[in-house]
Amino acid sequence: MNVHRLHRIAVYAMLVLATLVLSVDAGSYNRFAMLYPLGVGLAAVGAYLTVDRDPRLGLSRDLANFLGLGSGLLAFAEYAANPDGLVVALGHWLVYLQLVKMYLPKTNEDDWFLFLLSVFQVVVGSFLGQSDQIGGLLLLWVVVSLAALGLFYLRRETERFGNSDGSRLRPAPDPAHPYPGLFHAGFLISGALVTASTILLGGLIFLLMPRWGSGNASPVVPGAPRHLTGFSDQVRLGQMGEILESDSLVMTVEQLDEAGRTLDGNPDAPPLWGGVTLVAYQDGRWTRESTTQLAQPAAGSMPLDGLNLSRQRIRLEPNHNDFLFAVRPVAWAAGQRSRELEISRFDGTLTSRALRTLDESQEPSSRRPRSAYEYETVSILGNQGLPSPFEVAPNRQRQERLLEVPDTIRESLVAYNQPIVDKLTERIPVRIARAFESHFRDSGLFSYSLRQTRVDPSIDPVLDFLLNRKEGHCEYFASALALMLRAQGIPARVVNGFKGGDWNPLVRAWLVREKHAHSWVEALVGVQRQSYGRRTITHPIWLTLDPTPSGQRAQVVAQVGPNPQFRTLFDALRHIWVFNVVGFNGETQERLIYGPIRQFLTEARRGFVFLYQFGGRILARLFVFRSAGEFFSVRGFIASVTIMLLGLGAFLLGRTLIGLLVRRLRPHDSSTAGRTPEIAFFLRLVRLLSQTGLERAPAETHREFAHRAATFLAARPPSSEGLAAVPDQVVDAYYRVRFGHRPLDSESIAWLESRLDALERSLEAAR
Repeated sequence: MNVHRLHRIAVYAMLVLATLVLSVDAGSYNRFAMLYPLGVGLAAVGAYLTVDRDPRLGLSRDLANFLGLGSGLLAFAEYAANPDGLVVALGHWLVYLQLVKMYLPKTNEDDWFLFLLSVFQVVVGSFLGQSDQIGGLLLLWVVVSLAALGLFYLRRETERFGNSDGSRLRPAPDPAHPYPGLFHAGFLISGALVTASTILLGGLIFLLMPRWGSGNASPVVPGAPRHLTGFSDQVRLGQMGEILESDSLVMTVEQLDEAGRTLDGNPDAPPLWGGVTLVAYQDGRWTRESTTQLAQPAAGSMPLDGLNLSRQRIRLEPNHNDFLFAVRPVAWAAGQRSRELEISRFDGTLTSRALRTLDESQEPSSRRPRSAYEYETVSILGNQGLPSPFEVAPNRQRQERLLEVPDTIRESLVAYNQPIVDKLTERIPVRIARAFESHFRDSGLFSYSLRQTRVDPSIDPVLDFLLNRKEGHCEYFASALALMLRAQGIPARVVNGFKGGDWNPLVRAWLVREKHAHSWVEALVGVQRQSYGRRTITHPIWLTLDPTPSGQRAQVVAQVGPNPQFRTLFDALRHIWVFNVVGFNGETQERLIYGPIRQFLTEARRGFVFLYQFGGRILARLFVFRSAGEFFSVRGFIASVTIMLLGLGAFLLGRTLIGLLVRRLRPHDSSTAGRTPEIAFFLRLVRLLSQTGLERAPAETHREFAHRAATFLAARPPSSEGLAAVPDQVVDAYYRVRFGHRPLDSESIAWLESRLDALERSLEAAR
């Protein structure tokens, strides 16, 4: 396959990709949008098999112009049918023009026109784009466009030496170097310039083109988890174990300081990202307390002075669950739109109104995953029990629910607790809770395992874990601790979420995966009363307890997934792509580009207004005279001189512009231009060489033609070997006069004329 056909295939691939960029997010405005890339692809195949092989099968220029006008009417009809889809209709007009151009016999100008059409389609597609597919398609379009431009350059070079189809070279060059000078510094420089300009243009389009629609929702990333087992209103004991062996990414977390700068995480002290809170337990199943009517916007008003705060920016991957994750207790949270996040006053669970779009009549596995979601939280840090600013302390009825223990296991739990409690010198809730936590985590009696076998199926699974198995994953440890605390009279609840993640130092972020799923316990150890004007609210103080042996758990988690060394680099590349390319949404664009530009223009406008007012006052003081007598003064002299200078400047400027206009409109005497010696010599050289079959290509410069002619003459019989330098000598004279403005003297003219005479005699002798 020659360069010409490769170039044509690359151009058509570029056009199909451009139409795909235009159409991928246009379905809401035109239900047939995705048929356009298919139509362009089929049309490309047809054009390649017909008009590109035989130009006689192509459209005439008159018919193409008629079809171009008709395409405008077709686009207007689409707009009339849906006035909200004006941008899409304009994009489809570009597609229609593209189809017409594809079936024309193509010149270099037609190829450039097709390239511009593809660029404009990409611009419109970037304007409409909201899905994650746009970023990948843009990158692919840039690569294919660069290939098409490179092949266009190569095709133009081959046309200088051969027929339009590239089948035969005339005259034949050196077989060892069929394309002399093709891969030279000029080609590399021009290729680099085309690459840089294309990437720059694509980058500017990507950054500056306003996002269509909400512009806030982060796109879906392929390969994201579809359902987070163990995070719902009802969780069966052991259910979380189904995702602990999965390496799928759940969320990416960046820890920030007060100024928004990224901080380093501490892999030795992984945070706990709380999700769903579970309260009621019965027969191995935990249930969340109903809090639908008791959620409030996530903007706490409790004073936070003196508290240790931590800020996180979180990107939650698409999933079928309704919960957000954050380090508890949460002091502040913000979503992609105002007042979008809510925190339950009962259990501190964080949710978002934007995520409540599921059809509850469908099974979770059949629901379509939502887009990725970004939000920020500020958490209170500490390990001695912290007040929750958004929660209200449980009343007596809710405290009773936090103390419920099935009657079938209560006595066994009390008996199990007694030896641990007897060892305490101070039997307060905090000391008891810490002792129970240490019993599981530090005593060595229990071990972490993902196996879910039961020794005695006839008893409760938690009791079987305590008395028989003594091994299990985090849900068993948390469930046993919560029920032991309740049996001891301490209100407690189970929290399902994630612990830590893969810390990536390259992007300075936690990459939390399904294998990091975790359960722990929050024990109610006190309350704190806070006054809000005339109101006083009692906030609960929750003590976070993690009874799972951390070392054993870390070993099991490390065994899930690929080699961490390769994973670090892969995760860094994915993070950059997702956050800086795919996740570059309307909100980010407003914050980084349009917001600063708008602020700069506002400040500039104020500056111009000040200059205008200041200049007006100066002019008023200089040129406004209340009486004729004031004109005959120093101020009047300055004003009169200034007016005369301004008038003189206006006169000179006007005369210059009129002179330029007259010279522009004056007829050009082509007869004299053709008789200048250097042009006459060059035309004679072209005529002489054309008689031997060596013709100058339309896009070939004088110097390029001279180099090719010299190579041709050097390969002629010995009679013309000494005259191979004549073309370069003629072109040197042409360039000296044309660009150096140094006319030829009579001696130089006579010498060039003699050299051309000798060349003519040599060529005639050879014929």
